[in-house]
Amino acid sequence: MVKEYENNDTALAEALGKPYAFIYRLSDVYRGKTPQDFVPDKELMEAHFFDGKEEIRFINADGVLRAVKLYEEADEKYLERKYDIDGDRRKLVVRQILGTDDDGQYYVRTLRMSGMEGGV
Repeated sequence: MVKEYENNDTALAEALGKPYAFIYRLSDVYRGKTPQDFVPDKELMEAHFFDGKEEIRFINADGVLRAVKLYEEADEKYLERKYDIDGDRRKLVVRQILGTDDDGQYYVRTLRMSGMEGGV
């Protein structure tokens, strides 16, 4: 399920409570424990703060920062994938959330980061 935030400050307060973050800026990429001093700035392209149940995502869309929450539904069907992010040392866990079309066929509706393995 997706919820769009009306207020980015509310989203930021919730995001800082998540254990993991991926932050993409024009000048660098951060991945690891959520930095408690994170402040969105002009260089921010997107940021993902997540745990096993939900992800709070900030996206810079043409200079306007938007925030959404992707959270687990009770009957959610998903595939879980693990991606190497530092060679063989750490892995990013991503859930591919499935939906069904009119014929009952499954498709990937959205992606949600859900964890990290191998140290942060």
